[in-house]
Amino acid sequence: MAVLQFAKATKLTMKILELENGKTKATRQHGFFILMSGFHLFKRDRTLFPNKIEENGREEARLLGKESAVEAGDSQCDHTPNERRINVVEEVGNPVHPLDEFDVFRLIEAGKLCLPPSTEPQDRCKSDGLAKFLFVVQTLWFIAQFIARKVSKLPLTKLEVITLGYTLLTVAMYIAWWDKPYRVTSPIRVYETLPECTKKQEELKRGMEETGFVSMAIWYAAGAQGGYIDLRSVRGVPLFHSGYIGKEFSDLSSLLTTIIVGTLFGAVHFLAWSSPFPSTHMQFLWRFATIVMTAVPSTTIVITLFGVPIGEYVSKILGALILFSLFLLPPLYFVGRGITIVLALVTLATLPLDAYRDVEWSDFFPHI
Repeated sequence: MAVLQFAKATKLTMKILELENGKTKATRQHGFFILMSGFHLFKRDRTLFPNKIEENGREEARLLGKESAVEAGDSQCDHTPNERRINVVEEVGNPVHPLDEFDVFRLIEAGKLCLPPSTEPQDRCKSDGLAKFLFVVQTLWFIAQFIARKVSKLPLTKLEVITLGYTLLTVAMYIAWWDKPYRVTSPIRVYETLPECTKKQEELKRGMEETGFVSMAIWYAAGAQGGYIDLRSVRGVPLFHSGYIGKEFSDLSSLLTTIIVGTLFGAVHFLAWSSPFPSTHMQFLWRFATIVMTAVPSTTIVITLFGVPIGEYVSKILGALILFSLFLLPPLYFVGRGITIVLALVTLATLPLDAYRDVEWSDFFPHI
């Protein structure tokens, strides 16, 4: 899901640069900002604000119905300095729905919407460079300790092994989400009248109405719910929203990442393959779970891409068997994950004495 969002945000950024012809310095953060409902349609409420304000000892009339590009000022928007000075009362209105990529791009093309400077989404989304730095330092320190214990021939606990696996997953997600804002608590308010729905938006609305709960849950698990959600019909973007990706769901980068990172996560557990266990049954369960977690990610992708089309082409019975095996693989994978977590906690009660020894860092560096 993280890599799919990264790929989609990159495509949106490239499209913005094409529309603006290099006039704006769009970054990948702008692409993420659009996916995260950074632009929200609002309906004006004329009863909340006065239509006159006093400035420099004189009254200047200002119509609240004036069309504006965005709520926040921007150097590229058509606002004069005088208009900005007298706009001391912020227009809020009532939220309607988030804007999808189609509406955002059409408003940009029509000159009715201006992208904010790169510093504004960062400020709105509370992006913290210090938190990123601390995460990197903590992760590198844990990996260094793990390698040092292995080199020093000190036993590794099963809890350390599975933690290393989760660290790899976290690093992969963090790389993909490095430019992603933390969250959008105050979206940019847009007061424009939207054009008619495009064919893709109508397709999204029909898919949202026709897709049942079980099917939608599967699309959520696959990170492809963006192909079945019409943002004009909801109040906020769904969890892990990746934008419109079409019915084919064939983003190669996300599939390759699923195979590579998923396989590496399972392969990490091979480090405890020959480690001592309280019983042979526990060792067998650990090895079984390790093989399952290593093989299932790649097997699932291969069956989805090749097995299902071949099975449907050959015969209905073979196709049904392939689909049945495809539905069995995810539960089997979660069983393997559960086994490793339980064994990691159970084996803490029978750790060898060397497991409590610290790494002698002086053995790795020259010293007097």
